Formats: sequence, C-alpha cells, structure tokens
Amino acid sequence: MVMGALLDRIPSRDSPEDRAIQRLNLQQFAATLTGRKRDVWNLIVERGYDRESCKNYIREIADILGVTPGNVNLRLRQIKEAWMAWESQEKAREA
Repeated sequence: MVMGALLDRIPSRDSPEDRAIQRLNLQQFAATLTGRKRDVWNLIVERGYDRESCKNYIREIADILGVTPGNVNLRLRQIKEAWMAWESQEKAREA
C-alpha cells in the first residue's frame, strides 16, 4: 500500500528517513480503520480526493461511495478521533 497522494504533496524539510517513518505510521494507522472509515481514508490519502484537488471533495467522495455528504463528514470526524487516540497510544508506548 502506498500513502503517496497526500504525504507527497505536503511540503517538508524532513529527511528521507523521517518521511519513511511518517509513511510507516500512516500505514499502521490505516490498518486500524475498517468499513466506510477506511474507504474515506483511501479516497483522501491514497487517491488524492481533497480540498486541493476537488471543487467539493466531500460531495465527490459521497457520490463515489453512494452515501450522503453528512455521512462522509461523520467518517472524517471518526477518523480524526481514531488518529488522535492512535497517536496517544503510540506516544505512550515510546515513553
């Protein structure tokens, strides 16, 4: 799995090693997502559907998945909450 679409567009002064670690972290987090959350994640992170590339990316994702824009927004909030929880767990493991 390649996390290229989003990560490659983010300007960075990080070393190639740091970028590789970021990719690995995104892959590990993505592996925790299931169902529509994973579908939304894939469309945004892997296929590049976001504010930069789409006029109304929420609507486009909703149309692709056959759900409402409200459902996409709900999944985005759930992904954000899951990311924050995952990141906290990772930091606790490192300590």
